[in-house]
Amino acid sequence: MASRTGAAHVVTTTRKYKDQVYRTPLLRRSYREDGKVKNETLGNLSHLPDSVIDLIRRSLQDETFVPVRDAFEIASSRAHGLVRAVSVAMRRLGFASRLAAKPCAERERVLAMVASRIVSQKAIDAMGQAKTRHRTDRSNQTADRTRNRIDRCLRGKNRLFL
Repeated sequence: MASRTGAAHVVTTTRKYKDQVYRTPLLRRSYREDGKVKNETLGNLSHLPDSVIDLIRRSLQDETFVPVRDAFEIASSRAHGLVRAVSVAMRRLGFASRLAAKPCAERERVLAMVASRIVSQKAIDAMGQAKTRHRTDRSNQTADRTRNRIDRCLRGKNRLFL
């Protein structure tokens, strides 16, 4: 056997058996022996998910990966105090339990969307107080009551202890 020289690469072999197609990703190295090109299988990657195999393939092609925190810079962010206040108010009002009895991913998404909607409707003035637009539609009375309670909390009538 030749010495271990040559670049490694990922090869996907395909074989057909009884109308089934089997694909096996292999980590291989090519080398020459007596003027002929040979392949040495370094490992079987079939137990890995496709995303990891793709990552290995791209890495072997000299693609560089960096952590997300190093790749991005935070240019600006919204003040977290308002978001925290809305979150605490929603928790104290029992908003989550009205959406679903048990915690689940969907409930968390809806909570995040509602909080986002409330926060996006706020315009912070020079005093740092929040203003909301109120709807007069009778079908939104519950939502209006929730907004009013959050407004009272934000204005300081009902102190939030954060």
